[in-house]
Amino acid sequence: MNISKAILPLLSIGLFLSCKKPNPTYEVSYSKFKINQISLTAMPMTDAGGSTWDIGISGYQNPDVFLNIEDSVGNIIHDGTADVRNDLQSSALPVLYSFSTPIPIEEITATKYISVNDDDSPLSTDDLIGKVVLKLADHKSGYPTTINLTSSGITVVVTGTWY
Repeated sequence: MNISKAILPLLSIGLFLSCKKPNPTYEVSYSKFKINQISLTAMPMTDAGGSTWDIGISGYQNPDVFLNIEDSVGNIIHDGTADVRNDLQSSALPVLYSFSTPIPIEEITATKYISVNDDDSPLSTDDLIGKVVLKLADHKSGYPTTINLTSSGITVVVTGTWY
């Protein structure tokens, strides 16, 4: 008997048994986020001194609310002055701000702010009601599409898509 004929089947079996499929543990890793909508669920209805946001001309004393998204130095990423909710009463909360064009956040490690403002133009400057910090890297675990943020009486729910 030829030794090569006897060893060849054994080598084939050994090669077959040593073949391993790669472990398909594909882990998704997103690095960007698009904001589709923000829901304002809570906000202080008076300023720090206890006064109403507006002076009450013709009975309108509630704030005229809009949201901005800003970077860490105050540059406006999204200007919300085109979507003001006039004379917003607490009973009207939550208020939904939807964006027909999602707002991209390309640097999820950078700190952003969602500011809630009272529109007082053209009579005076707008009032900052408050703001919340949005740092998407802090919310990356599990890639949630809904993120709740709260600070100083302001609560918003950010809904978006990781990509």
